[in-house]
Amino acid sequence: MNPRQAAVYSLIQLFVQRQTLVRDVIRKFRPKLLDPTQPWPSREYIQATSQGYWGPDNEWTYYLHGSGCRLIHTTTHERVEWNAPDLLCFDPWWLFYWSVWWLQAHASDPRTQTLLALLKIDRSLTYKNEELRRVMFDILQQLQQMGGLRPCPDYPHNYELLNSEGEP
Repeated sequence: MNPRQAAVYSLIQLFVQRQTLVRDVIRKFRPKLLDPTQPWPSREYIQATSQGYWGPDNEWTYYLHGSGCRLIHTTTHERVEWNAPDLLCFDPWWLFYWSVWWLQAHASDPRTQTLLALLKIDRSLTYKNEELRRVMFDILQQLQQMGGLRPCPDYPHNYELLNSEGEP
């Protein structure tokens, strides 16, 4: 893996780790999405719990959708979204949006500056930065070709993070 690929791979690992927060919300409000033996909740329960606040201090807003959930931190505006059930699977667009947030939130960190230099991206970090999107999506394809990622079995347009042995 070259340094650019390793930099994006490290962002993927961080993002996949953050998806555990979303899993915890799903576990609380929609356990059926994680465990098919669980019963479906009533329509009233689904409507009452489809969005709200979550966390020890209600610091996250959540929105349950289909087989997934979106979390947004009320202070930092970090956005993490995930579709159940495979925690190692991620949507490349959701990764991109989170990566922009992460790079902005850690802009003064020397590691972020190094990462941006490796990616050869100007410091204009917005969701509309086509250069950043192109570089990240190109590297995702490279990582798939190298065996670090593969299409997610449940969502073929998503990726599944693999370990160094090519296993989930």
